[in-house]
Amino acid sequence: MVVSAPLSPSPLWPPPRPDLHSLPVQFTQLGCTTKCVDEIERVAAGLDDLVTAFVPWARRLRAELSPTAASVLNKLCREGPARVIDLAAAAGITQQSMTTLLVQLGEQGVVRREPDPDDGRAVRISVTPEGERLVARRRAGRTEAFAPLLAELSADELSDLAGVLPALNQLTEALRRSRSGVEVSR
Repeated sequence: MVVSAPLSPSPLWPPPRPDLHSLPVQFTQLGCTTKCVDEIERVAAGLDDLVTAFVPWARRLRAELSPTAASVLNKLCREGPARVIDLAAAAGITQQSMTTLLVQLGEQGVVRREPDPDDGRAVRISVTPEGERLVARRRAGRTEAFAPLLAELSADELSDLAGVLPALNQLTEALRRSRSGVEVSR
C-alpha cells in the first residue's frame, strides 16, 4: 500500500490580493475600499465565467455572420447610414479591415454604398432591405435561442437582469473603445 503525503496548498492559490495602493488609478479615484475590491473581483470572476460559457454558444448562434459583421449590420439598422471610418471606430478595427468587411457584405447584398451628402468625396454605408431581413431573422433566432435559458429565471431575476443591462452595455462600449485604442477611463 502506497501512502502519499497530503497535498500541500498551492502557493498560487488563492492568488495574492492586490492592496489598495496597487489598484488602477480609476479605483482609487472612486474611493475604492477593500469591500469595493472584493466586489470588483466577484464581478470580474462572474463576467469571466459568463463569457467562457457564452462565447462558444454565441459562435454557433452567429454562424451566418462574424461578430463584427453582425455588429455592423445591427448598428446600421439601429442608427442608419454611417461612414466607413465611424463604423471602423465603433467596431474597434482599422478602416482598411472595415472596408474589406464592407466589400464582402456588399457582395452578399446586405449593405450598399451611397454618396455622403455632407462630403462629396466620402461615401456612407447603408443596410439594404435584404440586410434588414437578415438582421430581423437573426434577432428572432437570438430571441428563440435565449428564451429557454431566460425561462429558467424567476420574474424577479429576469427583472434584475434587465436592470443591469445599461451597466453591461457601458462595459461593452468600454471594451470596444479599448480594442480600438481609445482610452477606456473617464
